[in-house]
Amino acid sequence: MCAIRRAPEYWTTLGSSKTRTSEQAIEGQRLIKQQLEELPPNTTVAFTDGSCMGNPGPCGAGAIIYNNEEEETIQYPVSNRGSILLAELVAIKLVLEKIDNYNYRNVKQLNLYSDSQSAIGIITLNWKSENYHKTIQEIKNRKKIGTKRHVEDNKCTCGEIESVEHFLLSCDNYSLDREKLRQSIYFKTGTLNLDLEELLNTEASADIQYAVSEFIDDTQRFDHLFV
Repeated sequence: MCAIRRAPEYWTTLGSSKTRTSEQAIEGQRLIKQQLEELPPNTTVAFTDGSCMGNPGPCGAGAIIYNNEEEETIQYPVSNRGSILLAELVAIKLVLEKIDNYNYRNVKQLNLYSDSQSAIGIITLNWKSENYHKTIQEIKNRKKIGTKRHVEDNKCTCGEIESVEHFLLSCDNYSLDREKLRQSIYFKTGTLNLDLEELLNTEASADIQYAVSEFIDDTQRFDHLFV
């Protein structure tokens, strides 16, 4: 999943989960197979899905991750009363958290596939959403930092080893942007210290998450990764 400026053409030809014909389903499978065959070697691939009994109603999220011939399934009960969109968003978030936090330190590239046009549009095309702003912001932050953690040869342009901590807290390339981040967080929280754990905490306030996202955008560090 990467940022795109316009929806792909096939979005208008494959229907939706409720209206899709058998021919459209076959075409969808063909497109996915083609995309998978074109991926670079050792690409980590994840498929996500959300489900809801009624809308709103009890909902859950799931995903399957393929990494270096290994397969892992994730299942998560989301809410006793939520929407299908929330479930789809949480499914994406689960994969990014898994990649960022656990046993996938050698991931060079992650391709994530979701069958929710709404979720993809909100995250990559900045479609507006009336709800779930915190979950959406968490996904955007992790997409920008977590899944791009290992880039190029792991060397920052400043000459140091690049890591999340280096990028957020110490790289001289982004001193002015970091000072803006520091002031923004001070204005919201009253503290001048930038704490890595707090900056990456998915339970942090929306204000902190927004400030981190703004810092990432200001640095333009990952702009070349988005087409």
